[in-house]
Amino acid sequence: MGKTRSLAPTIPLWGQEIARKISSSLHQEDRLLRKGIPLLAQVTPKLYGTKSRRLKHVLLQQPFDAHLLELSSLYHRSREAFLKQDGKFLPTLVTSPRSLSSPVLLENLVEYSPLERELIWSATDPIERKKLSHLFDVRTFSSSLFHEQNHRTLWRLLPPAPEKFRDLSRYLNFTESLVIALDMALGDELGPKLAPLFYSCGVTYNPGSSTLSEIPKGASGKRIYRTYLQAAVHAIYLNLELYEPEEIPVLIKTLFPVLGSLAERAAQRAGMIDRAFIHQTNLFWQERNWKKVRQKLGDKKGRALLLSPDPLDQREPYLVGEKVFEFFGL
Repeated sequence: MGKTRSLAPTIPLWGQEIARKISSSLHQEDRLLRKGIPLLAQVTPKLYGTKSRRLKHVLLQQPFDAHLLELSSLYHRSREAFLKQDGKFLPTLVTSPRSLSSPVLLENLVEYSPLERELIWSATDPIERKKLSHLFDVRTFSSSLFHEQNHRTLWRLLPPAPEKFRDLSRYLNFTESLVIALDMALGDELGPKLAPLFYSCGVTYNPGSSTLSEIPKGASGKRIYRTYLQAAVHAIYLNLELYEPEEIPVLIKTLFPVLGSLAERAAQRAGMIDRAFIHQTNLFWQERNWKKVRQKLGDKKGRALLLSPDPLDQREPYLVGEKVFEFFGL
């Protein structure tokens, strides 16, 4: 794709130094956490010492929230968008079963467990860091606020929800696909060395890839990357719609021939979604909450978003995806 500069953002010096020091530990999560969390704990992000508008967006005791706000413009845009729609954050104890089963996802409120000090202690205490069992327990209460706030933002951006259960299920699967693709974009922006660290800490939901560094900078590169994200969205959607995993790369390559090998890579990356989430958690949440979704998201002006059952008919979701990616500056 040429030798022009890539779309990959400029990482601050402290981020580059951490990436250099942990690069040899990426293949072992325990080593990554033992090295990475103490290094993050030693950093005071520059935004604390400035009048940057990002400073007021830092959430007390959300692990490494200030670090992510400094590292990622996408992370900051997401936070700012949620706050502009009067979104609220509540520091409280949140467990995965509650967040994955309750209808709190429909509220303009994001709860998070304020555990940064506990997480750092677990990785730096001379005794605890030898076994890390407490750290792994604490990590289960971590939340990806980026993922959660994006869900709430999309409820405002997307057209109204349809009424019938099957149409509504497609609508929810498409929404989830957009949110997961944004997780991918955040991982890509953080890069293949830093993204796994934040992912292992439980505060982001994607370990990143080297995709951005392989795409040339400028309008053409941005268009290629957005098309790559569009391909990822549709591949995720097909997974959530329970298509056979081996069929999905073929469909994606058919729909996105301009991407070449990137189309198959987008499909493969989408296929890494947890299968238990696809076959259990997602279906359970929809069956349990679909009437509340219809009541909450169907009462908006405009035409309801109806997605075609044809996996090769991507016209409607493509146009919505363009609006979403433009909104997030991708």
